[in-house]
Amino acid sequence: MRQRRDVLAAVVVVLGFGSLVAGCGSRAPAPAVESARYQYSCCQAGLPTVAYPGQVIALRWTSTAQLPTASTAATAVILSASVTGPFPDVAALKTAMSADIPPAPTVTAADVHTTDRVGGTPASSLQLPAQAPPGFYDVRTTVASGDAALSGDGILQVAPGQPTATPTPTP
Repeated sequence: MRQRRDVLAAVVVVLGFGSLVAGCGSRAPAPAVESARYQYSCCQAGLPTVAYPGQVIALRWTSTAQLPTASTAATAVILSASVTGPFPDVAALKTAMSADIPPAPTVTAADVHTTDRVGGTPASSLQLPAQAPPGFYDVRTTVASGDAALSGDGILQVAPGQPTATPTPTP
């Protein structure tokens, strides 16, 4: 009987030790799921230097891949653009736009709503008023993400009249 008890005790010790070793063994950590993230900027291809009343200015936003994140939550991003003016010259434009309270925009594009996970090449359109006076205009683009916003400015000259069409040669 004692021998049976000793065998049973040995089995319990071996099973207990096996469970302990299995529970403490190193396991490969579950791989972290990483999501792509993008940052946006505008007008890599540049802005036109001269535009005409009534013209539509197409702004192409560029997404640049950032380091991936383990976060599962996407961050909302709002891409916006506006045109302010006219100003008689570039110096007057820069002075007005650097004021504590710059003038209100003349034209505002519809905001583009996206996230830092989408990427791609969104676009904004700014339609100059058909009666836009000649002069210099500030083109401001803003990327708002989370609690931060980053703006950039460009200068556009609106010339009187309409652009002349290039004649098409006839065969």
